[in-house]
Amino acid sequence: MRSAAQSFAFLLVVMYICLPARSSAGPYSDAVTKCLVERTTEQDRERLAQWFFVAMASHPAVQPMSAVSESDRASVSKRTAELFQRLLTESCRKETREAIKYEGTRTIESAFSVLGEIAARELMAYPDAAAFIARLAQDLDQDKLNAVMQDP
Repeated sequence: MRSAAQSFAFLLVVMYICLPARSSAGPYSDAVTKCLVERTTEQDRERLAQWFFVAMASHPAVQPMSAVSESDRASVSKRTAELFQRLLTESCRKETREAIKYEGTRTIESAFSVLGEIAARELMAYPDAAAFIARLAQDLDQDKLNAVMQDP
């Protein structure tokens, strides 16, 4: 069973590093989200995770820790653009058009946020990534964390 500290560490990683903020969704946004999730493969979600990594590795605070070449950046960007284009213009064309028509363009951001969440969850489920996340929990003061999480 996962400890409170491990759950907290996992939640922090997902919420603050990998995911943009989401607003509430309507029925058309839900439909395009469902379509995106259903029509992506494991390879598609890995491609999305690679794009997240390269984007984060571009930040000056992280850049010295990664060795992503400009060639890799261009390749990852191109493959991810192809993925987004396929999903929006082919695989989920009908759902995309209806979502934009009835709920606006923010529905697409919301839908990809959910897809990103799934890709991040899959990435962090990989044993080495999960072990690294668990290391954060080891450095937390369990007593302090448990005290704040108890019923007020």
